[in-house]
Amino acid sequence: MARIVVDTNALRQLAASARAAAADVERTTIGVRAQLLQSTSESALLGSALFRESLSDLHESSSLTVDALNQIALRLTAAADVYEKADSQLSAAFGNVPIRQEPKEPSVTDLLFPAASSRSADGLTAAIVDQWDSSSSRQTLPEIPLGSSGKLDSKARSVMIRLNAEQPHVVIGGRVGSGKTELMRNMIVSLAMSASPQELELILIDGKGGQFDDLTKLPHVITAGRTDESALRPVFARIDHLIHNRPVDSSLPRDSGKAQPRLVIFLDESSHSLRNSSEIRRIVTELASARSLLGIHVIASMQSVTDREIFDRLKARSARVLLPGSAPEFETYLFGKANFAVPTSGSEALLADSQRGIVRRFTPARMMTRSEVDLLRRAIRAAASSVLH
Repeated sequence: MARIVVDTNALRQLAASARAAAADVERTTIGVRAQLLQSTSESALLGSALFRESLSDLHESSSLTVDALNQIALRLTAAADVYEKADSQLSAAFGNVPIRQEPKEPSVTDLLFPAASSRSADGLTAAIVDQWDSSSSRQTLPEIPLGSSGKLDSKARSVMIRLNAEQPHVVIGGRVGSGKTELMRNMIVSLAMSASPQELELILIDGKGGQFDDLTKLPHVITAGRTDESALRPVFARIDHLIHNRPVDSSLPRDSGKAQPRLVIFLDESSHSLRNSSEIRRIVTELASARSLLGIHVIASMQSVTDREIFDRLKARSARVLLPGSAPEFETYLFGKANFAVPTSGSEALLADSQRGIVRRFTPARMMTRSEVDLLRRAIRAAASSVLH
């Protein structure tokens, strides 16, 4: 039987880029409209029919562009779904006959569990339970795989970071479409596979919306939301409670003798969130400034060097990741004037590990397909159920 090669990962990446572009068009239009209104506030032009018509044309053109980009994203995603469904049906009917192109880069599952036995649902569940057992006695979170520095021939080739009191946070910089959201999704799944819900809790805040929807049912996720003040009130209340009930101590936070789970807050498109939510700004500022507060971590992505005051505080105690194709200001802001070539194209990224005092090059783990995410989510939930019983 002839093999049909389709790279569904590339289709999903293009869809994500289209959604990001649509959001950028909306933000730019709002900014341009505000500038026009401000510049003409004391002019007779403000009330003229020509000016009103120009604003209407701007809004209409923006809406058409946004709708077109979102339609492109939907159709690309639908095409990927069709190919993956056909892949499953062919495999069921004829055996293992893949129609997707096998990615060269490893996934986070490959990095955490190199053994082939972990590829099945039962094998993956067993591997996750073993991983949770091995991490239960640690005082810090397990290391998080970001990608690989070479061929996947051993776990030693994996590029990992560890979040602890000395390096509690991560800042990820990159242009639109560079893979920030994909890297954050991989980190969410990696953490969920590495530590049990009794050791780890996750809060997912998505500046654009829709990027984390399929991960919200992981047993570690205590709350999730978009950058909407009213919708996020339960999230803010939960974070405030956790912040103000965390003891300042040199050991893992405990409550009545029992170790409290560590909390990791994922903040995608953080510049958008910080601009549009004073509560998120307040919480991130408080966390960035709390030098002795243990057990709460922030992983934030940014696509422009804005809100410097907050990010300066966060960056000082963070691992920093620079994704390929990023603007020069990212290079200077995240790494300063260093004697190495920063990635400008291709798939190579840079990690500055402040705890180890090193900068490493790596290829980020590939984006997972929807079927892979579904398998991982089921395996993690099964592992959580088996641990409870």
